[in-house]
Amino acid sequence: MAYTTKTVEDVDVGGTAATYTAVPGTGSGNGFQIANDPAHRTIVDVDAAGGAVVVTLVTPGTDDGLAVADRTVTVGAGTHKFIPLRRNYKQSDGNNYLDFDVSASVTVAAIKVTAE
Repeated sequence: MAYTTKTVEDVDVGGTAATYTAVPGTGSGNGFQIANDPAHRTIVDVDAAGGAVVVTLVTPGTDDGLAVADRTVTVGAGTHKFIPLRRNYKQSDGNNYLDFDVSASVTVAAIKVTAE
């Protein structure tokens, strides 16, 4: 299976009702790819409605010649966690890749915020 593209939504002044999408699969290479636009701050909201989930933010391996380890974030059962996508985790194609260890009852929204 390959990464599934998750659309990033704009937050506007009237508010935004984000679109949540079910996690497509588990393990390496089966999660989401999310565009990381350098003009905005992109944040994902992971909703673990069932059990806990571990989200892995996959790095390109190095940033400016220095090793960058993958980051893992645990989202507790029945909770949400907002995770900012960092620019040094961006792959050469401009996306951030997120892997999940559980897919059942896990949904994700991605939003971008522009500084005024």
